[in-house]
Amino acid sequence: MSPEYVQERTRQVAYHEAGHVVAIIVFGVETIGRVYIEEEDDICGQTFSLKPSTDSVSPEEALRIVACLMVSTFAGPAAERLFFTTLSREDHCESDYSRARSLPEEHNTLPPGSRQVGDQKYDEFVAITSSKADLLVREQQEAISSLAEALLLRRELNSKEIEECVRPHLVGARIVPL
Repeated sequence: MSPEYVQERTRQVAYHEAGHVVAIIVFGVETIGRVYIEEEDDICGQTFSLKPSTDSVSPEEALRIVACLMVSTFAGPAAERLFFTTLSREDHCESDYSRARSLPEEHNTLPPGSRQVGDQKYDEFVAITSSKADLLVREQQEAISSLAEALLLRRELNSKEIEECVRPHLVGARIVPL
């Protein structure tokens, strides 16, 4: 891999992960743990968070939680699309898309009017949450940039460092998951 490729790919991964993290913070549904990027065989990143359970909440609350999780998952590729002209790795973004699409089923929560995974109402719900991720990422560009640049410098940030980096730049969120 050329040094130029490694540098550009690392930047894209940092912004991708920052998109996930900022969405998680905005919605406050998950507890953020840490985020890192590494340059081993390939350049990759990972965001660690504690996901909430939807077992003991109302169906409406479960759907809201699932929508937040979906937006947070879609926010990584959305950040890449906003900040870069090409996606770093289609397969990496595809895994986020697949993960987001599977979340309602994993939580036994179908969107209103949906009878099964993949029907028209289900697909509409997926499209809405993906659009919300695009809106959130545009709204929170400054916070995402701040976090991505810190991640490029340090390669790993814990929850306290993430909060210190992101909070001053968050715009009062106008995006609601549903």
